[in-house]
Amino acid sequence: RTLLVTEAEHAWVDSRRACVDCGLACQEPDWDRIARGDASTTTVHVDGMPVGDLAGNLCLGDLAELTAGGREAEAQRLCRAGVVCEELSLDHLPLWRRLVDLSHGERLLLGIAAARVTGLAGVLHVVLSPPSALDEPSRRLVCSGLRSLVEEGASVVVLDGGEETHEWADDVIHIGEMAEPERLSPSQVSDSGVSEAEQLVIEPPAAGDVPVPAGRIVLPLSRFVAVGGPTGAGKSQLLRRIREGLSGAGRDLPRVQAPAVRRVIDLTTLERRSDSLLVETFGVSRDLARLFADAPAAREGGLGTDHFLLEKPGGRCAACEGQGMIRHALD
Repeated sequence: RTLLVTEAEHAWVDSRRACVDCGLACQEPDWDRIARGDASTTTVHVDGMPVGDLAGNLCLGDLAELTAGGREAEAQRLCRAGVVCEELSLDHLPLWRRLVDLSHGERLLLGIAAARVTGLAGVLHVVLSPPSALDEPSRRLVCSGLRSLVEEGASVVVLDGGEETHEWADDVIHIGEMAEPERLSPSQVSDSGVSEAEQLVIEPPAAGDVPVPAGRIVLPLSRFVAVGGPTGAGKSQLLRRIREGLSGAGRDLPRVQAPAVRRVIDLTTLERRSDSLLVETFGVSRDLARLFADAPAAREGGLGTDHFLLEKPGGRCAACEGQGMIRHALD
């Protein structure tokens, strides 16, 4: 410990391994003993691999191999998360990385992956940031992922006037301009024979309401729909109307009607804290904890699932409740 003295103040500086938030001091590990692989140390193994090496270097793509052959529901969810992440080129991302450290494209892809893993029915996914603004590899991955969501039974509405995204869309709705002949205009969608249960309807604004959109618009569900139009036409406002109206957060709930939609998910912003870990995005933290708790050494030591969860007492620091951070020099 070192005492720092200045004209204004003095403070003790503790170089021991400790939490920077709650100050809980920890005994420094015997790194030499660990590096030698001393037989006297107790190591938990999962599928023949030390759990320390496994957990510390685990990536999203490893989830599929980690649970290979498992038939339990949690093993199947973990396996699907790994497979979907590989399809969207997210397999290289560390499982313990925070969302705040990801780029915009990675967060959008992660939101798509999480939606596919969850597999909820009756969901409408909205994307307020144009995929065409991303670089070509990311844009293709995003559009391919959105297409997969539709094929798996969801509905997708994307704000994007780019031709690249329109090539992936089933329908293109133009706001504030005449649609080209080969595309569907709002009136064409209304007359396309789609039943009311398969439609999302935005009624015209009432007196004193926000005048966007100006007319009645009908969007088909269970499809990939792109909304285009010139700047200032109200594309962003339209998608916000849909998101707020169907979630009940807006004042114009009667104006937006979609009986078949049970939930609206904005893929542009993940519905979790930005400091959450990637593994928490898929809702499989408990599944992974059960896998670790099932190891023989964990059972012998009386360690249950909660001991491997950061949000549960026993698996987190009792002083700062898992909100702190321990820093130590690797040298």
